[in-house]
Amino acid sequence: MKRNVFLKTRDEANGCIRYVVTEDGEPYFTGVYVPGVINTGDICSVRIKDKLPSCNAVFCDAGDIRSSFISDCRYEPGKMLLAQAESLGHDSKCIRFSTDIKLTGEYIVLLFRQEPCRSEYCIKFSKNIDDKEARNRIRERILMSANGNNSSVPKGCDIIIRTSAASLSDLSVIDDELKKLTAEFEILRFTFENEFLCNAKTGILYGCADVLEHIIRQTNTSEFDEIITDSSLLSHELSLKHINLSGRIKCMSKSNTFDIFDVYSIGSKLAQLLRHKVYMKSGSFLVIDYTEALTVIDVNSGKNTSGNSIDINYEAAREISRQLRLRDIGGIVICDFINMKNKSDDNELLSYLKRITASDPSPVVISGMTKLGLVELTRKRR
Repeated sequence: MKRNVFLKTRDEANGCIRYVVTEDGEPYFTGVYVPGVINTGDICSVRIKDKLPSCNAVFCDAGDIRSSFISDCRYEPGKMLLAQAESLGHDSKCIRFSTDIKLTGEYIVLLFRQEPCRSEYCIKFSKNIDDKEARNRIRERILMSANGNNSSVPKGCDIIIRTSAASLSDLSVIDDELKKLTAEFEILRFTFENEFLCNAKTGILYGCADVLEHIIRQTNTSEFDEIITDSSLLSHELSLKHINLSGRIKCMSKSNTFDIFDVYSIGSKLAQLLRHKVYMKSGSFLVIDYTEALTVIDVNSGKNTSGNSIDINYEAAREISRQLRLRDIGGIVICDFINMKNKSDDNELLSYLKRITASDPSPVVISGMTKLGLVELTRKRR
């Protein structure tokens, strides 16, 4: 599989960069990087402004013009603390923060709780790791590393093992990543206390330095075959900052007189994929409708006359997985697949859908199939 990144600066205002990530030439991830503003995942110094006792939430000042709030927060107005941007509103006019700080590595995620509910750390596993032997092997290694004399893992934090860790033969890389993430958090805490808290200053402590770092964080991968830009200056800057990827960063044209999305036929593909009706290679299609409470995806056989509902549903499952990421669909999603004769086929389809959505950077939970044959799932917007 060939994974490329395309970066467009032409006709973008205020230094914004529009990006599209493709797999084998097909778009599967897109967005806009806006430098200098708070994005999802950024860690900030915030000040509590107002408290809403009825819903146990607070409004806070994060140094951004957008309104910000924290749910399930017991701190009083005037309190300053670290908080992480959990999600942006659909219109990007508000920011939802969390007091739990999450640092993500390639194999583990450390979740630091500022309101710890226990005195010890907790080891958790991705739901996609169902091999008990692999779980026990990784747990023993984590316990050995976290309980060592040189360990500085804070008590009360969660150590979450990602799916990618299950295939590791050398678990020492987990030790290194645990030390690295713990050290990053200690630096964050030191910076907050010595530069922000003592000066009553709000703003971003930990954010993305550039568009490529932003994309790596959003997609949870840095494995790109080519990173193509329409700006020689941007290519040069990214090559200096990302030395390990410098050989893959290219500039389409020094003059920047062409639309990079048009040159690589990305714009037309995106337009087709983001329509109300999305056609698949077999002639089948999806119809995607949004309501206030949920998103509905209907699978139709269309011009596919094969009569094989299993093949159509599997193709639809792959396209639904891509559409969830491409459109950043969040909340409740109802998928109406074509009816199949055997219950076992339904179960295999659900298992397949779970496998292909496991690579989504945002958590996807497949709840199951209703009596009416509707697949229910939820996804957290990035």
